[in-house]
Amino acid sequence: MEQVKQAVRDHRVGARLELFWQDARFGLRQLWQNPGFTVSAVAALALGIGANTAIFSVVNTVLLKPLTYPDADRMVDFPAQVSGLANSLHSIPEFHFFQRQTNIFKEVVAYDNAGPGFNLTGGRPEQVRGFKLRRVPPVA
Repeated sequence: MEQVKQAVRDHRVGARLELFWQDARFGLRQLWQNPGFTVSAVAALALGIGANTAIFSVVNTVLLKPLTYPDADRMVDFPAQVSGLANSLHSIPEFHFFQRQTNIFKEVVAYDNAGPGFNLTGGRPEQVRGFKLRRVPPVA
């Protein structure tokens, strides 16, 4: 008879919600009785959520969002390599050589590191690193 009563109770309309509420009250009671565990659990959750948010922000900005330039998927970089040092700078004559010799690119532009950086405003001022775009006139 008890098994039939329990089976009928399990099929009631609010049975699952009632079980969830009982489990939630039990969990909160256990957390209240163990404050050390509660603090460590909340700290671990906060650290995990914060790290996940930070990593997603970087991945979203670097990999998922397209560049804000028109036809950004058609941009090409010509890195220089001097005596085993990657990402060296091209000289101005090399740059002019690229400008003269290309007939497949619409435009060839030089850029360099902005040194200490730029001042970013619009809220709390902050110094950020970036690149300066230099439009070198083509040689005749």
